Amino acid sequence: MAEYRYSELFRSVQGEGKYTGVPTLWLRFWGCNFKCEGFSQSNPQSQSTYINPFDGVDVSAFETMEDLPVIQYGCDSIYSWHKSFQHLSHQATAAQICDRLEAILPNGKFGTSYHMAFTGGEPIISQNGILDVLRELERRENVPKFITVETNGTQVVREELSSWISDYTGEWMWSVSPKLSASGESWSDAIKPEIVSSYKALSDAGQLKFVVNGTQQTWDDVHKAVELYRAAGIDWEITVMPCGATKEQQEAIQADICEQAIEYGYRFSARLHNWLWGNKVGT
Repeated sequence: MAEYRYSELFRSVQGEGKYTGVPTLWLRFWGCNFKCEGFSQSNPQSQSTYINPFDGVDVSAFETMEDLPVIQYGCDSIYSWHKSFQHLSHQATAAQICDRLEAILPNGKFGTSYHMAFTGGEPIISQNGILDVLRELERRENVPKFITVETNGTQVVREELSSWISDYTGEWMWSVSPKLSASGESWSDAIKPEIVSSYKALSDAGQLKFVVNGTQQTWDDVHKAVELYRAAGIDWEITVMPCGATKEQQEAIQADICEQAIEYGYRFSARLHNWLWGNKVGT
C-alpha cells in the first residue's frame, strides 16, 4: 500500500476567505515548490537581508511539530516542506489517514457541518495522496460535501484527480493564493493564470487570496495579477490578507490594509486562527 507524507492532521476552523469560521478537518501534505522566504522581511527582494527564524536553533532537538515555535519570518509553514523538519513528519496509507480523520470527527462522520481542507506546502504536488484519501472516504461512504484545496495555483492537475473532481457531487473549492513579490518568489514562477483557468474548468467554486504587506509594490502586484487572471476568464472573488505570521505582526498593518482593500473594492480577510491561537502548529 502506498504511504503519503504529511506534516499534520487536525481539526480547527477555516481561518481565511469565504468560509472563515467553518469547522474544518485539515490534512497538510509534505512538500512545496516554493520557499516564500520574503514574507515579513524588511526587504522581500533582498535575500541578503533576510532574518532566518531558526538561526542558532537545533531543529533536531524538537520531537513533535507542536513543539515548534511560531515562525515569524518567511514561510510560516516551513515545517511542511523543509528537509530539516522531515523527521517530525508522518507517513501513512490512505486508510490510516482516514482512520485518523474519522477519529477526530463527531461520530466519525463529516455530515453537513464539517469541511475537508487539503493544504501544504503545496498539496497538488501530493495529488495521488489526495485522490487515494478521497477514494478511501468514498469506500467508507463518508465523502465530505465540501472540499477545499489550498494551493499556490502553479501545479497541473493530472487526469485521475481531474476525473474524480468532475464526478464529485459536492462543492470542490479552489482556494488559490498566488505568491506576489512580498513572498520573495519570482513573478514568472508564481503567476500562472493558465493553470488556474484549468482548475476553474474542473470546478467553478474558487477564490483568489493575496497576501500583502502594505507597500505600494504589493498593491501594484495585486492589480496586475487580478488583471491577468480576469483576462484568463477567472472571475472568482478577490480577497486580500495582511502579511504576518503572528497576531502582533498583522495588527500592526491590518487596519491600513483593510482600508486600502475597501478603496480598491477587494474583500478583506484577517487570519482568524492567528487571532485565536497565535498561529501555533495544529490550529
